[in-house]
Amino acid sequence: MRRPARAALACIAASVTMMGAAQAAAGPAAAAARAASLASSSPSLLAAWRAVQAGPAGVRPGNVYPMWRLPVRHPRAGPGARLTPDTIGEPGGYDPAELRAYLKLHGTGAGQTVAVTEAFNVRESVLAAVSKYDRWYGLSRPCSHTVTTGCFRLTFTAPQGASTSNGLELSWMAEADLDVEMIHALAPKASIAVVEGHNDTRASMMAAVDYAQSLHPAAISNSWGGAEFRAEHGDNSQCPATGGICVFASGDCGNYVAENCGNGQTPGGYPAADPGVLAVGGTTLSLTPAGRIRSEMAWADSGGGISAYEPRSAYQKAADRYASGRGIPDVSFDADPNSGIAIYVDYVGTYQGKHFQLNQLWAEFGGTSVGAPAWSAILAVADQLRAESAIRPLTIAQLHAAVYAKGVKPVGDITAGANGICGRICTAGPGYDLVTGEGSPRPGIDSYLAGH
Repeated sequence: MRRPARAALACIAASVTMMGAAQAAAGPAAAAARAASLASSSPSLLAAWRAVQAGPAGVRPGNVYPMWRLPVRHPRAGPGARLTPDTIGEPGGYDPAELRAYLKLHGTGAGQTVAVTEAFNVRESVLAAVSKYDRWYGLSRPCSHTVTTGCFRLTFTAPQGASTSNGLELSWMAEADLDVEMIHALAPKASIAVVEGHNDTRASMMAAVDYAQSLHPAAISNSWGGAEFRAEHGDNSQCPATGGICVFASGDCGNYVAENCGNGQTPGGYPAADPGVLAVGGTTLSLTPAGRIRSEMAWADSGGGISAYEPRSAYQKAADRYASGRGIPDVSFDADPNSGIAIYVDYVGTYQGKHFQLNQLWAEFGGTSVGAPAWSAILAVADQLRAESAIRPLTIAQLHAAVYAKGVKPVGDITAGANGICGRICTAGPGYDLVTGEGSPRPGIDSYLAGH
């Protein structure tokens, strides 16, 4: 059952912001010193910092939200700290080796591209964070004019022009760092193309998705969303049947929808409710150090439910006997921040013409933001295997057919847990459910999708 205080945990932006946690850990003196430093360099930046610490301001019609979450236990870091990830089970979270041991993927994503959509200007933050993440875990670095071999291609495009006019870009920096690191952890040789929306309006982000399609990626990872709306069908064309597969996080507010989730009317959200995308919900996953599954159950905040506006598609009719409309999610992945992923974040960039570096730290990340890039990486590896067998890239229709196929498949059925208090609609159970979809990936998922 959902805890009554969930709504107060800032379901979309983050229940406890990383910067606030770091300052609390460092003590009042360090927090005061940081605030004084920011005030002297830029009063507007100080206001932006405080805005992110305060969490989302409630519903902002027409805007979308990043979907990362942090555990209630704070990362042990202070401003400017550089910590190493802890062992499994500690706040460090799962690392690339543990995740790869869990999924046992047969490829690296070589020859494939994963596009990632983010809001605002995140380039400097991502480059700084990924450099440290890769160095710590021994992964290949981004290619540059000085690094030309043994590297992976990481590009940034702002088709509408980059913008840093809103303090909420600080939350998007954390989202972008998470997305890129997660993809690189599971598909270390895939190219990653970050496409920046001018701001966090739905129109700007859908334009970023549209541009990402022009890059012909295996998948487009989107760890954001907002409320459904009556005219949403007009945006469904950004994810066409034959383009890169759009993967969307289903949301972090379960079936119960609160104001802080930016949606006061319907469960789940949009664009995850688009029938032409792969919507990814969340679980609580417990792994051994060797990557074996101890247990997995529905995460209490996994975004799920029945769309208010999208019709039920043919691929769901046999699987979902309860829904009158499009059900989300389709699949799931670890999202509980208390069983989360080790991610390095570097809050660095330029705000209103002034350069800043607010914080650097490791943290254990969760939210359905984890699942979108994870499934996108899986799709890149599947397309790599298809290319090696001279098979055309996977389409969304083929993916849905594979995910919803009856019989034995490398998708683990999640049969315990709930994301609300609305009976079977909010409860995970055998087969498809509106909390975790068809389930979570299992070893062999890439080969299965490659041959489907």
